[in-house]
Amino acid sequence: MRPVPDLDFTYKDDLTPESLIKVLEESKKILLAAPNSAMRFGPESLDSREYGQRLDAFVCLLKSSPILPLTTDFIQRHFDIFQVYGKRQWGEILLTSYYSPVVKGTHKPRPPYTRALYAPPKDLVEIDARAFSKKAETGLSNFDRFKFYGKLVSAENDPRLPKIVPHFTRQEIDLGGALKNQGLEMAYVEPIEAFFLQIQGSGRIVFDDKKEILIGYAGQNGMKYQSLGRYLIDTMPERFTAEEMNMDVIENFLKEIGPAESEQVLAKNPSYVFFQELKTAPMTTLGSAVTDGRTIAVDSEFFPLGGMAVMQFPDPLDTSDTPFMHTRIVMAQDTGGAIKGPGRADLYWGEGSVARRYAGMMKHPAKLYFLIPKKEIGFNCKL
Repeated sequence: MRPVPDLDFTYKDDLTPESLIKVLEESKKILLAAPNSAMRFGPESLDSREYGQRLDAFVCLLKSSPILPLTTDFIQRHFDIFQVYGKRQWGEILLTSYYSPVVKGTHKPRPPYTRALYAPPKDLVEIDARAFSKKAETGLSNFDRFKFYGKLVSAENDPRLPKIVPHFTRQEIDLGGALKNQGLEMAYVEPIEAFFLQIQGSGRIVFDDKKEILIGYAGQNGMKYQSLGRYLIDTMPERFTAEEMNMDVIENFLKEIGPAESEQVLAKNPSYVFFQELKTAPMTTLGSAVTDGRTIAVDSEFFPLGGMAVMQFPDPLDTSDTPFMHTRIVMAQDTGGAIKGPGRADLYWGEGSVARRYAGMMKHPAKLYFLIPKKEIGFNCKL
């Protein structure tokens, strides 16, 4: 990131003031409650509690005004602006999107609901590498974390010294039954639906008896995420291109080749996600609830979780030469296995079929600027 004086586009928020206040309050609540740490914006840094206090003052200002005061001029006067170095040039990232599917399921397996969704195994171990790094002593954000998962096993040469290895692969779990009959099954859904539920990280299961459960990410097997889209492009370049690859293309191909062959393709991604039942909206890496259209997932190696940003991107369903441009404030609250590097972000679109249409088609360049509210923002604000 680098500091810049101005935005290079006209800001006009295209979502409701209520959703903006909600996402700001979600982030500032976490930042104010967590141990103080440093949030880095390129060459600048700010204590997380100080950042949370400035977000709180900004929320106060928004609530006290009968009309949302946000304009391009307001942003440029009241915030320090940091342009990200994107995928190929300053300011431009590749934006994709995720959502929460709503899928049919059963309590016991029966066709076509044959794929179990599992809670974390009892031997699943979570490691936060930051706790073992010198970086943990330099004030880096507590949210700027690097986690990996595995299981504890006895060492072959010394049973007194166990080691951590990756857990079972997707193929071992789904096709080999490695976790079967351990009381970990939460629901049974169609195999392709199960795969995309894991990619999205959360969803709602509607059972045939009309009961529902909301599930969210609870851990991973320790295997590296492998993109099926990239696999199809690399193995069948005559049929698939990077420009046309999206969720619908992958799903249609899997259905086209049939269950047996699709299982072999799904196994190309050995990474496997475990779920937990949620009582509220899906939770982010930051610890906040997601906010439709405003929560983004980023690589926390490069962007501060809890940070506020302004983003502009084309409507993914508008195929005209001059598509409608969405402009809005977003919050970096989440992370994802496929969201790596300074040139990527993933926008949470919402729940259900409409959100899926947008999320499935979103793969567009976007402009992204992080913001630090100036100290005087909301000065003496009273509700």
